[in-house]
Amino acid sequence: QGRAALQWHVPSQWRRAALQCMMLPAMLKIHQPLFIVGCIPFLVACAATPDVVWLLADQWRHDWTSFGLEGLETPVFRYIAEQGTRFTRAVVPSPLSNPSRASLATGLKYSRHGVVDTGKRHELHVDLPTIYQQLRDAGVWTLDVGQDDLTMLGAMSGRPCELEGKAKCGSRHARQLGFEDHARCYGKDFAPHAKHAYDPYTEDLEAKGLLPLYRRDFDSCVQSSTIRTHGYLCPNASQLPQREFLDDWIARQATALIRRAPRDKPMFLQVNYAGPHPPFVVTPEMRSMVDRGVPWPLAHNSSGLDNASQQLIRANYAAGVQHVDTLNRQVLAALWQRGRWNETYICISSDHGEMLGDFWDNSPYFESLGKHSPWQAAVSVPLACMGPGVPAGRVVEDPVGTIDLAATALELQNASAPAGIDSVSLVGMLHGGEPDGRPAVSTLMMPAHSFSTAQQRLADGHVYKFVCCMGVCPFGGDVRDGAVLPSKHKWVRLLFDLTTDPLETADVSEAHPVFAAELAAALEL
Repeated sequence: QGRAALQWHVPSQWRRAALQCMMLPAMLKIHQPLFIVGCIPFLVACAATPDVVWLLADQWRHDWTSFGLEGLETPVFRYIAEQGTRFTRAVVPSPLSNPSRASLATGLKYSRHGVVDTGKRHELHVDLPTIYQQLRDAGVWTLDVGQDDLTMLGAMSGRPCELEGKAKCGSRHARQLGFEDHARCYGKDFAPHAKHAYDPYTEDLEAKGLLPLYRRDFDSCVQSSTIRTHGYLCPNASQLPQREFLDDWIARQATALIRRAPRDKPMFLQVNYAGPHPPFVVTPEMRSMVDRGVPWPLAHNSSGLDNASQQLIRANYAAGVQHVDTLNRQVLAALWQRGRWNETYICISSDHGEMLGDFWDNSPYFESLGKHSPWQAAVSVPLACMGPGVPAGRVVEDPVGTIDLAATALELQNASAPAGIDSVSLVGMLHGGEPDGRPAVSTLMMPAHSFSTAQQRLADGHVYKFVCCMGVCPFGGDVRDGAVLPSKHKWVRLLFDLTTDPLETADVSEAHPVFAAELAAALEL
């Protein structure tokens, strides 16, 4: 009867949103009658400007979801995908956190915002216009939580916030970037610096006497005769209580920001988790989530990487992925409690992927771990979006750039775009329109890792990817012991048909020179 009433008395887009709302408690484990009471406002009001939420993991590769890997459970990602649209070839502007997130913040491609790597000297310049500033100027309440990698938060020696007080710790440049409220922190790779607190998270740990355990977690990871890259072989479980784990802290801060956000203003929220990024240290609770008794699939072309190491790496990575997905339930519950569920667009994605040992046997120069790589495992990430007017269950297989989330948020929230940005709104596609056919580009220019890639659906209906590397195409971050890289004066150019060859094993540039030239024109080299 309730569904019949909705059909006759409520516009179709509101009716669908209300039915989504009534389906949500099973996933969030919220008492159904109380949840339906929370749905009532959705049937009687529709704000002119919606809320927009980005849920961003760190180092989550495109094929590690419950859609792509049997045994991996990502119910929140699946829910958003099934209630909205999933993009199977979402490409990051750069396969490194700092430049990728700088592109999201500015709408500028890799070569234009000045953040070229993860070096701390390469902060996003505070005079560079950001989408957060534009949203704030348009009356949107802008929120940022977690590891955004946009600027440093304070000095790394001593206590960085002692002059400002704990309440302002992490606030450096937050207002200039455009955030009304925030809870910013560093990622897990900062743990070696944890002799003293250096951000709000470590100050919380220090106040509870837990800071030494956090540093000990990082030190517990080992190297082997095969794997020299640190942070991947982590056999010991974290000694931190689950509640004090970094991603749990980020989720709590996100829900707190939502609850204190003004109800009479539209909200933009960017949640930046630290996981599943290495070090791959997980708690006993997280490890039990993936203790399935069945081996994880081994990396592609990886006979030189022992099975025991692969299983450890992949089990801990899976635990990190699943845990972030579980924490997103808390964020969705807080969004429902805000009372604007049918006026909220939610996109879930990542800043870049992770090689996880793929093509270990093909890589004489690099250990194929990490993300400094032009291959799909590093440059392609999960992406799904839901919200008013977004078709349920749609799957888009054309390449799209995650950089376009910037212009999308601006259009959805009625904000003007900074002049000259490269980001192009996906709103039309989100609302059922066809892909515009633009190439999706990913670039990195570092001393040992210089490449640009472009992928696009071309005239024969297939998706092709062109890769151009200076000297050698890297398969990971760390150079193997004793390896001597080829001269940078040599260029490597490759073309792959991703439709028939998703693992990028066969160069077809000679068979399709016109396609290669077309994609080469889109590169950032």
